[in-house]
Amino acid sequence: MGYKYNGSPLSLDVAWKDTAGTQYPSNWLRSSNATQRAAVPSGGVTWEADPAWYDQWFYWGSGKPKDIAGLKTSWVQKQKDQANSLLAKTDWLVTRKAEAGTAIPTAQANYRTAVRTQCGLREATINACADTDKLCATMRNTLAPTVAGTGSNGASEKKKEDGSSYDPVQYNDIANPDLLEAWPTEP
Repeated sequence: MGYKYNGSPLSLDVAWKDTAGTQYPSNWLRSSNATQRAAVPSGGVTWEADPAWYDQWFYWGSGKPKDIAGLKTSWVQKQKDQANSLLAKTDWLVTRKAEAGTAIPTAQANYRTAVRTQCGLREATINACADTDKLCATMRNTLAPTVAGTGSNGASEKKKEDGSSYDPVQYNDIANPDLLEAWPTEP
């Protein structure tokens, strides 16, 4: 927010008057110190910090998450819309096959299958998010690329240089399952 006097904001590099009628030059806020600002009559000049930042797609305010069910529905629909957009470019090939029996080129058929598969994986990842914080981190791609491996998450066991096991057993890190994979690229 910035500097305030009597609840009203003060702009940097703009001259102003206090309640006693004292005129302050435009450079006063930049050149004054905290003691001088506190000595201004009627409570002094104060600093008001900006409100905490929050992602408006996921939160109503700082620390006020939006409904997770509604967010999931919205983000799943966005994935379907993206898949539809990617597939629309080659829909004519499907129509041509249905109407004239002309085969869809293998590369295009594989691409279309990959788009549908990726859409399903992205939807499953979104639906697996337990809360708004996790969904936000997933959709904004701010998660760590790997997570600690365990015996139950499919990680392979670490081995010593001689091939023997550690005691207790240790596991290799695995790719973070909460990351969204990129959409396939067109052939």
